[in-house]
Amino acid sequence: MPHLQFEASVELPAEGKRAFAEWVTDRYATETDTGTGHVAVTIREREGHSLVLG
Repeated sequence: MPHLQFEASVELPAEGKRAFAEWVTDRYATETDTGTGHVAVTIREREGHSLVLG
């Protein structure tokens, strides 16, 4: 079972998380030519200073 994990440095509304997870799941299934029933998506919200780029 693939587990796709994403972290955000901003608070996301529940509907936004749900829509993003559905989009990621569909995109993954399309790219890997598989179904969606076995794909897990986790979205973690972190404080702004917990995620640094560069």
